[in-house]
Amino acid sequence: MGASSSSPHPSGPTAEPHWVHYGSINLEDEIPAEALKVGASVGKRISPVRRFFALLATFDVCFSSFLWILCAMLQYKSVKLVYEKEIVGYHISSSLFDMSILSALRFLVLVAAYIVFRMRHWLPVALMTTLSGAVVICKTFLYDWQALAANSGVLAGVLLLVTSFVLPWGQAWFLDFRVVPSENRASHLLARIVNDAFPPVPSALRENLRSEDGGTTFYSPDSGSENESLAGDDVRIRSDLQLPHDLHVRFEQSEGTMKQLAPEERSYKRKAEEALDTALKIFHESNWKTEKMDHNGAIQTCHHSKFGKIYKYAGTLPAPPETILDILFNKLEEQVLWNPSVKEARVIESIDSQTDIVYILSDGAKGVISSRDFVNLRMWQRRGESYLLCAISAEHSKQPPKKTVVRGEQGPLLYMLAPSDTEMHRSKFQWLLNVNLKGWLPQYIIDKAMAKSMLEYADALKAHLSSLTESQDII
Repeated sequence: MGASSSSPHPSGPTAEPHWVHYGSINLEDEIPAEALKVGASVGKRISPVRRFFALLATFDVCFSSFLWILCAMLQYKSVKLVYEKEIVGYHISSSLFDMSILSALRFLVLVAAYIVFRMRHWLPVALMTTLSGAVVICKTFLYDWQALAANSGVLAGVLLLVTSFVLPWGQAWFLDFRVVPSENRASHLLARIVNDAFPPVPSALRENLRSEDGGTTFYSPDSGSENESLAGDDVRIRSDLQLPHDLHVRFEQSEGTMKQLAPEERSYKRKAEEALDTALKIFHESNWKTEKMDHNGAIQTCHHSKFGKIYKYAGTLPAPPETILDILFNKLEEQVLWNPSVKEARVIESIDSQTDIVYILSDGAKGVISSRDFVNLRMWQRRGESYLLCAISAEHSKQPPKKTVVRGEQGPLLYMLAPSDTEMHRSKFQWLLNVNLKGWLPQYIIDKAMAKSMLEYADALKAHLSSLTESQDII
């Protein structure tokens, strides 16, 4: 038994997404490209403007330490005496060693906050600036300047205190007026570039609906009055997809090609359609900014007035859109085999071949966030060559909340799948995610956990699709 393919898989290495080469993008002028070079970060690399901030913090500790050593050597003329008088016998009125310690403290705090954790908030640098200013002012009044002047070290001592006062203000200014604005602008430009790489979603026109003796039907509500008459009509769905046999896609309907929906099912259907419309509106927001980016994809975020922070992943997957949709929709139960973040996944009720209600139990985030369970209403549609799969929280009598597990609330979720422009067996993949995990969790922890879980999910899906492709090649 053999499986044939219309075209062989590309033998060379997978081409990198074009947004990786953001420095050579032909934009309207050179200013956006220059802003990307200064403020953009890809993968684990920090942005050049943030690296310069780290260099400034390093210069602070090195220059302050040098001035302290110079002042101490001018006063005591011996390394042994410097050690005994300045360090072992430290006193605020006779030693300037505390200025060197203060600069080291600034360095550690700023590097930890803005290089290790990559924070953008001004609070750490503001605290260090305030602390440094207070210590320097106190030192100015309490230090014995006459003893220092007698040993010709007063100039170096004055320069040390002035440096310890001025440099923290320079660091605060550079972070607030250079680092954060440059990175914000670069993140918005990157989001625009990445989003422009994906095809626009075709609108759901009335011509997409065919008669009962026609082919595939894909329903999507119109913005006019026809949408308002759904409550009184039976919604009928056809879904016999015209798909190539070698893709092994299952879009089956057990009750024939037509199904008449009950009132409760029509209500679920309308809710799913509204969720899809809401998700598409969020997709077209202009305030997306890039949070993380590497050669495999990008994580973007935006803030919505109703749903709060919303995440979006954009990348590519090694399979056609139909195959990915089949795995995500028809083979939900198999997610426990390849998705490490899912402990249980099953269908509670199948409304029609394009709509169902599912239960998902997550595995938490490695001790940071405990397990959550979700009851989601899902629906997929086809728009031109693209496939859309949306989900949103729902209630169902067969799956009430459990006392042992926190019930999360799924906001608008949307998968967008489109064929690759260059490779037949690849797809452009976008994933919109909004979820309320409930409980008392700091937003910083949620942001880190969500971005990491999205990247892990995308990697797991890629690995699963690659394994399916390899197994089909072996057969």
